[in-house]
Amino acid sequence: MEAEKLGLTYTEVQVLYYLTQGEKNVTSLAKLVDVNKSTMVEVLDKLDRLGYVSRERDAEDRRVVKVRITESGESILEQVRARYKELINSLLDKVKEKDNVIEFFKVVMEEECKRDSQVKVKGETE
Repeated sequence: MEAEKLGLTYTEVQVLYYLTQGEKNVTSLAKLVDVNKSTMVEVLDKLDRLGYVSRERDAEDRRVVKVRITESGESILEQVRARYKELINSLLDKVKEKDNVIEFFKVVMEEECKRDSQVKVKGETE
């Protein structure tokens, strides 16, 4: 896995990706990446230690921890994306029927967008 070459797990990359969409709390991040809250805290501990995220308590509700991606986090995420892009392009060069591959990725992206919106709706109503 390309992310692992940079010292990140798939879950950590997912967290960084979701944080590019804006500040999140621990509970919503855990739901988005489908892990429990204690696992998410461990993931955030590592990302915080590496300087990829920052955390701060909500001023109105001290139980809530707000998480943001840092510039370093954005930079490492771009490196991961660039490596995956290179990998995908090298694999696509070996494919004869490129239209089928493009259609496949469109379906994958549509399904992921549906999943994201369902998680947000669930998170907002709780």
